[in-house]
Amino acid sequence: MSSPRPGPPAAPEEPPGRRGTILIVDGDAAVRRVLRLVLEGEGWRAITAPDARRALAMVDDDPPDVVLLEVALADQPGTEVAAALAKRRPRPRIVLMSAYPRPFAGPEDAFLAKPLFIGRLVRLLESLEG
Repeated sequence: MSSPRPGPPAAPEEPPGRRGTILIVDGDAAVRRVLRLVLEGEGWRAITAPDARRALAMVDDDPPDVVLLEVALADQPGTEVAAALAKRRPRPRIVLMSAYPRPFAGPEDAFLAKPLFIGRLVRLLESLEG
């Protein structure tokens, strides 16, 4: 007697309560990878960019709900990227992050000091959803 033939592979399940899209912009590949894994685990769609040029192109192609943006990028200061993002329509929510003190209050919606604490990051992103 033969066993039943398996059907087609199941489609990957999306987490319940799927959230919006977050673009993570950081020059450090390890930071991008860890944040992507954490945010995807929390139900967000997370995409990444290593620099300002690619981040701005990605925002133009597929606008995210939130941009998590390092201040110290190699090709352009994150504060300048935040100013450019603030002019986009639809305007994404902007969260600057840095290991240095907040440079000044600009068009960003929030600032997070590094090292990042995951619980604090998740709570902040949840508050921006509302």
